[in-house]
Amino acid sequence: MQIDQLVHLLTLERERNFGRASRAVHLTQPALTKSIKRLEEHFDVQIFDRLPRGVYPTPQGKLVIEWARSVLSMRKLLFRDLNYLTGLSKGTLTIGAGPYVADAVIGPFVGAFIKEHPEMEVKILNRPWYELEGMLLSHAADLYIGYLSELVYPDEIEILVKRTESVMWFCRAGHPLLSKKTVSRQDIASFPFATPSVSEGDEKIFRGPGFAGGFERVLIDYFDLSIKSGGREHFPVSVQCDDLETLRKVVLTSDAISFLPDSAVLNELVEKRFVRLPFSVPGLGGIIGIAALKRRTLSPSASAFVEIFKEALEEWGKGRG
Repeated sequence: MQIDQLVHLLTLERERNFGRASRAVHLTQPALTKSIKRLEEHFDVQIFDRLPRGVYPTPQGKLVIEWARSVLSMRKLLFRDLNYLTGLSKGTLTIGAGPYVADAVIGPFVGAFIKEHPEMEVKILNRPWYELEGMLLSHAADLYIGYLSELVYPDEIEILVKRTESVMWFCRAGHPLLSKKTVSRQDIASFPFATPSVSEGDEKIFRGPGFAGGFERVLIDYFDLSIKSGGREHFPVSVQCDDLETLRKVVLTSDAISFLPDSAVLNELVEKRFVRLPFSVPGLGGIIGIAALKRRTLSPSASAFVEIFKEALEEWGKGRG
């Protein structure tokens, strides 16, 4: 069995027609037919049903096709990593980032990285929290940056750098609450809440205490406020949003109260558009970090980015400590 045969297999699966597939791989149709036949003999299964309107994978064939796709993907990663290590390629660094981190902090980190390594190409994949671990496991991303919730596959993921970050309650400048010297939980609860998503559809994110790991339960218990829907308790929220810019605008143009990690609203605090409220909820916090697959050697570019991230977090902490 040869790599070319796996390419032929995936091409035929995509085209569903021997004629189109043979043209795509620059073979004669008899040569492609022979290649597929040899694969079927190798695995001792029929990979495709040949029908008048095209070819379709058999149940056994689907397994072989997925295996072939995985082999070719891993082969591509191997050559890429070898090129990195031998200096034969400028390379691409792919980073999966959670929505708040991508907006609030990842830009400066990537900016510092490409300043030192202008030949590198950096791809930032902005995804919901619960997709990021899967991106590492499927090799769609080299690194993950975000608020680290409890991992589903802790034996497969390695946290390279982490730092605890506090959560800040804030409102717009000129908000009625700012006339008070102290702010109670009753004061906070008397205004609308605008928060990151806490809906049931996102519950796989909220697996333990902390910003990205269970803040809905923390809020319900602390404020003793909840509504029932769909057979479970929910914290009453006026606006739920995972887009940081939209959430900022809601708070800036209303009397809504919100909470976010400090980094997410740092600029607005400096510009005095937001004001930190003298209020906190025990157990509400987050850990920002960078993670990668265990037992996989980082490329020089990924290692360099991790070092920049580590240094930036240390300086960031000193500046706010």
